[in-house]
Amino acid sequence: MELIFWLMIFGVLYSYAFYPLVLNLLPKRHQATPSTPDEWPSISVIVTAHNEESRILQKINNTLLIDYPREKLEIIIASDCSTDQTDIIVEQ
Repeated sequence: MELIFWLMIFGVLYSYAFYPLVLNLLPKRHQATPSTPDEWPSISVIVTAHNEESRILQKINNTLLIDYPREKLEIIIASDCSTDQTDIIVEQ
């Protein structure tokens, strides 16, 4: 029982004290960010929709406003057998 007690104490101390100290000792990694939009990767935005007739056009327009090169942005609308006009709006 005493062993379990000390293991629990060590777990708490490790989580709140030792682990942050270990992270501070590790060297910092710098993320390389592309300098020009030509070097940016292509991305896909997937929107799932089911009977979203009232909001799908707003969502598409909002996604198109993303500050990202148009030729590198792909928008995929996954309509799950919508029974309203969602599919027609997306096709337009």
